Amino acid sequence: MSPRSNDHPEAPPSVVLDLDDPGTPLPSVRPQGTVVLLISGAVNRQWAADAALALGAEWARGGRRIVLADLHLENPLLHAGLDVSNLEGMVDIFLYGASLSRIAQPVRAGEFYLIPAGTYAPDVAEIYRHPRWKKLVSGFRDTDAALILFVPAESADLEALSAWSSEAVLLGPPPERGFVDEVRERGIEVVAIMEPPATTTTPAAAAYEASPEASAPLSTLSNGVDDVTPAPAAGASEPESSRTGRSERTPGPPPEVDLELPPPPVRRRRERHGASVFMWFLLAIAVLGAAGYLVATLRPDLLPGAPPAAAPGEGPATSDEAESPGASRLGELLPYSVQVRAFTSLPAARSELAAEQRRLPSTLFFISPEEIQGVRYYKLLAGLATDTLSAVQLRDELVDRGAIEIEDASDSWSLLQFTPLAFDMGEYTMREAALSRADSLLVSEIPTYVATTPYSDGSSRWQVYGGAFRDSASAASMREMLESNGLDARLTARTGLPVTLSE
Repeated sequence: MSPRSNDHPEAPPSVVLDLDDPGTPLPSVRPQGTVVLLISGAVNRQWAADAALALGAEWARGGRRIVLADLHLENPLLHAGLDVSNLEGMVDIFLYGASLSRIAQPVRAGEFYLIPAGTYAPDVAEIYRHPRWKKLVSGFRDTDAALILFVPAESADLEALSAWSSEAVLLGPPPERGFVDEVRERGIEVVAIMEPPATTTTPAAAAYEASPEASAPLSTLSNGVDDVTPAPAAGASEPESSRTGRSERTPGPPPEVDLELPPPPVRRRRERHGASVFMWFLLAIAVLGAAGYLVATLRPDLLPGAPPAAAPGEGPATSDEAESPGASRLGELLPYSVQVRAFTSLPAARSELAAEQRRLPSTLFFISPEEIQGVRYYKLLAGLATDTLSAVQLRDELVDRGAIEIEDASDSWSLLQFTPLAFDMGEYTMREAALSRADSLLVSEIPTYVATTPYSDGSSRWQVYGGAFRDSASAASMREMLESNGLDARLTARTGLPVTLSE
C-alpha cells in the first residue's frame, strides 16, 4: 500500500470475515477501549449481525468480560436466532430504569452477554444522548469489562457515542464515500473494515481512496450482487433481499405498519399508548403488592425462595425469649428500597454508608451484596418502603438532599429496587441486642441491618436482616457468604415497620 499524505491518512485495513467456514480464524483485531462500536453498513445487514456475535465470542475468549448491545433500535437483529427475549433491552435500561444485570443475557454457552434492543423507543435520539450513559460506562470501566455497541451506520448518533468510544470496526463496506473520514472527524478511529468473502477486491480501501468530491452512494460495492440498494432512511426496515445471512438463521415475522405514521414499518410495540400502559402497570403493582402483603402476613413460607414453614414446636430462629403468649407478629411487607450507589469493595460501601447515615440520620441506609456478571457488588440501599409511591418519594428526597445524583434518577422507575426477600439473622426483644448482633456479623464482613417488628400485644421486637433481594438467585452471593461462615441462610419475606426519610 502506498504512503499517503497528511491530508489523506491511511485507510483502515480491509479484511475478509468468512462466517460460513468454521476453520477460518477470525481477524486478530482486538480494540482495547471500554466502549467499542461495531458499525454495520447498509449492505448485508444480517451478515453484520452474525459478525458482531462472532466477534463478541472471539474477544470474550481472549479473557475479557464482553457485553454486546444492540442499538438497531428500529429493527433489532442480534437476538434473532438466539434463545434470547427482546421484550426488554437497551431502551428499557435508559428509559425505564431496568437493571443491567437482569437485562444482560448470557449467550453462546455463556461466553459473553447480550443486551437486545428492547422496547420501542419513540425518540431514538433520547437514547443516544441519555444522561445515564455516564453511569453505565463508568460501571464497565470500573470492572474492566467491555461494552460492544452494534450500531447502524446510517442512523446512529456517532457524535453522541464519541463521548464514550474512540474505537470502531466497520462491518461491511461504507455506506457512502467519505464515511470513514466523517467517523474520524468525531474522534473515533476505524481500526478495521470487515467484509464477507463474496467481495472479490478491497472495495473499502477503494472507497476511501475515491475522490472526496464524489458523494454518491457506492453502488459498485456489493456482496455478490450487481446492484446495491442505497442505505434506507433512519429507522427503515431493510428489504428482505438484502438479508443474506447464514441459512440456518430463521427470519422473524415481518413488523407491522403503524397506520398513524408514514413508512418505514415499525414494531408492534409502537401501537401501545404510553399512558394507558403505565396505568395498567401501576394497577398490576398495586394488586401484586396487596397479594404479597397477604402472603407475607399469613404464609411467608410461600414466597419465592423462602424455606418451608417451621414444623410445630420449632419456632423462628431468635436469640431472646419468645414473645408473650398469644402475641402474634404484625408489620407490613417491605418490598422496596432505593439504590444510592454500588461498590466493588465492602470497606468503600461502609465508608459511604457511614457518611450518608451521619448526614441523613432519619432514614435507614444498609448494604446488600449481590454478584453481577461474575463481580460481587455491595449495593448501598436506602429505606424500607411498602409501595412504589413511597419509594419514589424517598428517592426524590434523597436527590434533593444530595445523596443521589440527579442524572441517576432521570425517570420515574430508576433506582427503585424490588427486594421483598432478606436473610433472617435473628429477632431480638431489645434493640441494643439486635445492633450488637449486627456488629458481630460485620466482624466477619457480613453486612446486616435492623428493622422494627410490631406485635399484636403492643410490644415491638427488632429483626436483623441480611441483604435485600428480588429472588433466591440474586441472593446466591450472600448465601455463600453466610454458609462459608457456618451461619444459617434462611431466606424470608422482609416485613416490619416502613422507614423513609423524614424531617
